[in-house]
Amino acid sequence: MVKRVFTGLGALAGLLMSAVLLAGEEISQPAPNGIGTTEPSPLGQDAVIAAPALSPEEMQSLRTRATARWDALIKRDFNEAYAFASPAYREIFTPQQFAGSFGRALDWRHVEILDVQPTGPETALVFIRVFFKTIVDWADDPFDASAVTEESWVKSTDQWWYLPKTKR
Repeated sequence: MVKRVFTGLGALAGLLMSAVLLAGEEISQPAPNGIGTTEPSPLGQDAVIAAPALSPEEMQSLRTRATARWDALIKRDFNEAYAFASPAYREIFTPQQFAGSFGRALDWRHVEILDVQPTGPETALVFIRVFFKTIVDWADDPFDASAVTEESWVKSTDQWWYLPKTKR
C-alpha cells in the first residue's frame, strides 16, 4: 500500500498539493478489481490474486511516457502535456480546459517514478513523487516539499496514454 507522503511543512503542503495537483485521490485504496489484494479464491482461502505482468520493455515505455508528461508539466507546456492524455479524454476536453485545470500555487521542480503497477493487460498505475516549491502570496517564504501521487495509464494503439481524473 502506498500512501501520500508530504515533507516540508506537511499539512500546508498536503493542502496545496491536494488542491492543485490533478491526481487528487488518496493513494491508500487497494488496486481496482481486487488485483494485488487478498480475496477468497477457489485456489485456497485468502489466495493472492497476482496482477498481470508487463514486459520490461512495456514498463520502460510507460516510465518514459510518464516522465515525459511531467517534463512538459514542469515547463508548464500544457499543450505538450495534453498530448499524453488518452484519445477519449481529448475527444471531450479541449487543450484550454486541460490547461485551466492547473493552478499556480506550486512550482513543480522534478519528479521521481517510484513504481509501476500493472492492473490489467493494458492498464497500469504509476506512482510518482513530485518535488515542488510553493509560490502562494500568503506564505511568508516559499518552501520546498514533495508529494506522492498516483496516475492511471492505459495502452491503446500500441501507445501508453494518461487517464486524467475528471470532475463532472
